Amino acid sequence: MLESIKVLTKGKTVIKVTHNLEEVKPGDNILFIENGEIVCKGSHERISEANKRYREFISTAM
Repeated sequence: MLESIKVLTKGKTVIKVTHNLEEVKPGDNILFIENGEIVCKGSHERISEANKRYREFISTAM
């Protein structure tokens, strides 16, 4: 299913809300939201390096 979504959304702006880490990681610009506020934004790699709570989310989600 993820591959189909990639094909259908190529070259388009897509807003996706999910708790599924496998759907989050490929995103160009991820917004990490806690308590209704944007805590950090950027690529998966950038947020992983910059935000402890995001790293904790990743470790519990996998």
